[in-house]
Amino acid sequence: MENTALFRAEDAPRQRTQRVPALGARRRTDADWTYSTDPMRHQDPSGPNNSNNSTNPTKENSVSTAIESPTSSQAVPTVTGISHVGITVRDIAASEAWYSNVLGLVRAFVEPHATGDGYAIVMTPPGTGLFVGLEHHPDADSQYFSPRRTGLDHLALQLAAREDIDRWITHLDAVGVEHEAPFETTEPVPHALVLVRDPDGIPIELFWFGGADDQ
Repeated sequence: MENTALFRAEDAPRQRTQRVPALGARRRTDADWTYSTDPMRHQDPSGPNNSNNSTNPTKENSVSTAIESPTSSQAVPTVTGISHVGITVRDIAASEAWYSNVLGLVRAFVEPHATGDGYAIVMTPPGTGLFVGLEHHPDADSQYFSPRRTGLDHLALQLAAREDIDRWITHLDAVGVEHEAPFETTEPVPHALVLVRDPDGIPIELFWFGGADDQ
């Protein structure tokens, strides 16, 4: 996905009467990323809980509080962050409306796929460098999302402050969007989130990372 196309004002969604809380925070450094969260936290609402399987990782053996350098003599080139994410959706019009009205994203541009008749509606939270591509594949299946299929497990959108969790809950309630109860902990570092699901069932965390407030 190339982010070279200019945003056109006429492509923006109509003005919303419900103001959407802000997304985004300062750029994180390597020092911020000192943990990984429980990989079993997100359970498929349409399927059984398989966390009792003894081969599955647990919170105790999967959380790390140290960054280890690659054990390779070959120097690894650097990356500076996530540029964009592409999400295949079943109904692109419904998804664009949801991401606009619920999350406050605006359309940046439309990008045809390199092959076939598909295309992406590329959206962005205003004032951030993140782009989310809603991908339309004419021959895609119409199955509801499941984190148990190989690929995406969830998407997390960064919040600037802990108070933003409460603002988002108020907003989600006001627009009638169901969400899970907020989750907050100080282990292994302070963080909090509230989780919603998009029209295809993709879990989206509105996520505050406490370490960002300490810098």
